[in-house]
Amino acid sequence: MSTLRKRLIRLAYDNPEMRAPLTPLLRMSRSPQGQWEAKYGTLLDGKTRQQATRLVNKVMDRYTKGFFRDDFWKPIHDIRKAMEKLKVPFHLSVKNGGYKKDKEGNLISKQWEIEVPFMNNKNRPTCLFGVIVCSAAGSVDDPLSTYDVVAYVN
Repeated sequence: MSTLRKRLIRLAYDNPEMRAPLTPLLRMSRSPQGQWEAKYGTLLDGKTRQQATRLVNKVMDRYTKGFFRDDFWKPIHDIRKAMEKLKVPFHLSVKNGGYKKDKEGNLISKQWEIEVPFMNNKNRPTCLFGVIVCSAAGSVDDPLSTYDVVAYVN
């Protein structure tokens, strides 16, 4: 989270009368590239952080059981589609391609970062952060031909 965003959230938290004018700025500061805008009025609004975390993790848990063998990261797309169906703003981002390598340069995993914005039970803008990690479980020649998925937010 950027320093600007943290300061805007702190300002909105400390000054309830300024929340309405700060909401557009919070939406714009969500992503450095301005790729998406937070949408409120979702299934998570009005819930505590713990309730929202439990709900999002429960949805993601359905798509992370077992090992997967595909070339297009099907469980990640399934998670995204499930969140869209529930109309939960769910934003995935990848840093540096997302691939992690060991010391010898062999692929060991791919990682996505998750952001889920919502208005909490105290009507404050809140965001859950998490990761989806696909860990290599394939052969030495093609380690990501088979992979295991772990996904969570907190």
